[in-house]
Amino acid sequence: LFVEGALQPGERVLVHGGASGVGTAAIQLAAAAGCTVFATAGRPDKVALCETLGAARAVDYRTEDVRRELAAALASEAAADPAGLAGSGSAASGGIDVVLDMVGERYVDLNLDLLAHGGRIVYISTLSGRDACFDIGRLMRLHATVKGSTLRGRPVDEKAGLMRAFWDRFGSALRSGAIAPVIDRVLDVRDAEAAHQALRTNDTMGKVVLRLPPVA
Repeated sequence: LFVEGALQPGERVLVHGGASGVGTAAIQLAAAAGCTVFATAGRPDKVALCETLGAARAVDYRTEDVRRELAAALASEAAADPAGLAGSGSAASGGIDVVLDMVGERYVDLNLDLLAHGGRIVYISTLSGRDACFDIGRLMRLHATVKGSTLRGRPVDEKAGLMRAFWDRFGSALRSGAIAPVIDRVLDVRDAEAAHQALRTNDTMGKVVLRLPPVA
């Protein structure tokens, strides 16, 4: 959000997979940074969780028209802020400034349809597929940036620097509980297969934690 997406206070953010472990964290962090957050999720209880965590509007992609509902939410939010005070990119087009997308192929066109001029799309996973076709002309007209990012392949020193920067910015909110990890369930490590099955069936909200036995 903040390094790859260059997210700034007052901008509009769209988090796909909003009820996932990453999504629940992203919603809280973006809201704490003073941004207006939108999200997609796959069940009514997941939608409710996203909005409880700070999303102005979350959309159930299984039962709602995501494009129409988010466009309407953006129009309503822009009408409430006619001077465009919510963010420089938003002021230009009433669109999304930063998209955090772990879904991939399914939302390529949707992301561009909703993106603000100068908007940024950051891909962090490809749950719906990795093959996508971009209209390069649309990217050019929008002055859009599309980036891909993973954490695990980065050098240890870089990971440590990112952690320090994160803690400097959000450590006090974590200590106070204003921002907190969402834990779906805690299982013994011997039940790891059950944990993976819960993730495969998309039957979780937040993180699944494996408990290691105490060291003798």
